[in-house]
Amino acid sequence: IGDYCGVPWLHFHLFRHYFATTMLKNGLDLETLRQQLDHSSLAVTSRYLHIQPEDRMNRILEIYNQQ
Repeated sequence: IGDYCGVPWLHFHLFRHYFATTMLKNGLDLETLRQQLDHSSLAVTSRYLHIQPEDRMNRILEIYNQQ
């Protein structure tokens, strides 16, 4: 994909990483995400997740404030 577009770092798996991270950030549980990506384990799925520290803290505060 990247060679065709003239962007050498763009590759198919980048879309899988984006999908996994976006789905998790929007509330999809890890097991469903693992199944959707057809991974054999959560360890494999976790390699696809790129959660920023501020996203983690925001989610923790969001859950905390619901109580």
